[in-house]
Amino acid sequence: EFGSDDLVYGAIRRFYRYPATDEILLIWPPPSGLNPNLEPESGFEVELGAELVMRNVFASGRVFQQFMKDEIIYDSTSGSNINLEETRRAGFDLSLEWELTKSVRSGASYGYVRSTIEGGTFVGSRIPLVAESLLRLFLEFRPVDSFLLTLGGSYVGETFMGSDFTNSKDQLDSYWLHDLNLNYDLSNGITFFAGVENLFNEKYVSTAFLDWQGLPGFYAGSGRSGRLGLRYTF
Repeated sequence: EFGSDDLVYGAIRRFYRYPATDEILLIWPPPSGLNPNLEPESGFEVELGAELVMRNVFASGRVFQQFMKDEIIYDSTSGSNINLEETRRAGFDLSLEWELTKSVRSGASYGYVRSTIEGGTFVGSRIPLVAESLLRLFLEFRPVDSFLLTLGGSYVGETFMGSDFTNSKDQLDSYWLHDLNLNYDLSNGITFFAGVENLFNEKYVSTAFLDWQGLPGFYAGSGRSGRLGLRYTF
């Protein structure tokens, strides 16, 4: 039974984007110049979703289809960005949050997307550097209104390397990253914050590209890092 806070919706979106300045630069052959053949990308997305509130639980989800023409992507064999004739993304997102007690809240969100090249030389291949699965978990502890401690974990699924348009190379491994964040309101408008990213100092590859010879170049992900400070709002 739907209540006043429940929602079912549908949407159709159109989008159009000109290439950014760094996207139209030609790296090869030197000297660097502009790529006159790079076209703007365009497309549309169809979405159907719902949001439900059930006592201490909030749930939401959506399914979507996205169709693009001339998607801009980097091609290492040419040393420049190119347009993919047609691409498609189909998937769903699910989110669930619940209040376990007055001071403890938890939640999970999962996203799945199947991204494919639908036209041109690489038809049928998966789009490089698009993870099929993303998962986020979190646990919040708020004993008083001024104090918030959050522990989170994020999962990134396997992806094909950049420029692997034929999907002939091994995929990049999936990985988990965890974070811990603290917010404490000292007074009206002043908040102390601190956080640790990659809490367990996970070793992982964040991205990779094939070079013009088809050899992979790997980029290591960031190790454990911390931050703290004061935030003033008025």
